[in-house]
Amino acid sequence: MFGRNGDVRKHIVAEGHVQECGFRYYTMMAARKYHLTGWVMNCEDGTVEMEVQGKPLNIHVFMNDIKTGNRFARVDHLWVSDREVIAERGLQMRN
Repeated sequence: MFGRNGDVRKHIVAEGHVQECGFRYYTMMAARKYHLTGWVMNCEDGTVEMEVQGKPLNIHVFMNDIKTGNRFARVDHLWVSDREVIAERGLQMRN
């Protein structure tokens, strides 16, 4: 599912010790680093859910970065699925 300019959008759920450790903030900084748009939020089940959009290579490198996480987080698994590309700008941290 590619957008007009070759962008793709991914829905990602991070599982592990990913809440109350700065992981959402780390994810936001990594997304900005790779020029991605989208959103990220904590879920009641202890996971962190996000959608990111951008160039396929940038998303690939972004996912490798967040798998490592910051020094306080531990990512056990990333569940990834494709989404339709949408018109949006920037990143949002949702509650």
